[in-house]
Amino acid sequence: MGKIEVSIANLFKIDGYPGNDLYIERTDHHRLESRCKMQLDVGHLFVHGGARNGKTSLVKHILLDRNPINILCTNKDTIGSLYSQIYDMIGVHDEEVGTEGGFSLFGLTLGGSKVVKKSYPQEANSVIKKMLEKDRKYVILDNVHYLEREIIKDLAIAIRAFSDKGIRFVMIGVRVKENEFFQFNPDLKGRLEYIEVKAMSREIINKLLRKLLRAVNVNTNDACINMIINKVEREPYKVVKAVQIICHEFGLEKRPKKSVKLAQVQLKKILQGYNFA
Repeated sequence: MGKIEVSIANLFKIDGYPGNDLYIERTDHHRLESRCKMQLDVGHLFVHGGARNGKTSLVKHILLDRNPINILCTNKDTIGSLYSQIYDMIGVHDEEVGTEGGFSLFGLTLGGSKVVKKSYPQEANSVIKKMLEKDRKYVILDNVHYLEREIIKDLAIAIRAFSDKGIRFVMIGVRVKENEFFQFNPDLKGRLEYIEVKAMSREIINKLLRKLLRAVNVNTNDACINMIINKVEREPYKVVKAVQIICHEFGLEKRPKKSVKLAQVQLKKILQGYNFA
């Protein structure tokens, strides 16, 4: 908990999710974690489920000590851009020297300025070689559901080669067709497993909320706890958002030495003034 003493911001270091020092185990945590780790021993993993239900924090918790490469997918990504992001995150690229400006005379470029551009080999084997040289064997692809269908197809074909070299892709998505990767590449059967992360129970959301409030030294009663839970709709992202908002309203930038009291009247005004979408 040392980091929490430094700054409240450290509570929210995983894209709005609590840090691993505040990780809350679900009732099905051991089964989920065991399944994920067993699968990573043999192949790739696709973690799916409803939006904002803790998929990313679960995956990052499991891979905490494995130094994963984290990529947030968009609808503009291609297999080439994913490879380029991997190169950037492991600090590896080739360089191409060119010239900008100037003019052409008899096939020669005169004048202008020298420009060095990054170059990224686009073959899977090149990416694999560089990753192994840097001892990086795990890639998290979050928001895979944003990728175009053709890119999913390219990815399904590409990751087969990575699995043979002990490199694992952990993909995270919301809208999932469980057979899509297998349709594009039947060789992935036995090398890729889909694991669903279901919504957290009210009991687990309660534990997460209380742990976060203790971490920022905010004291409140059961009525306030229930009021917040009813507002956040069993979404861990919104639980963290609620605590962020409470910290903001109290002007907390560091964990106060003396406990801050959150009254029901105060909380009602706070919750009415914010959209948790």
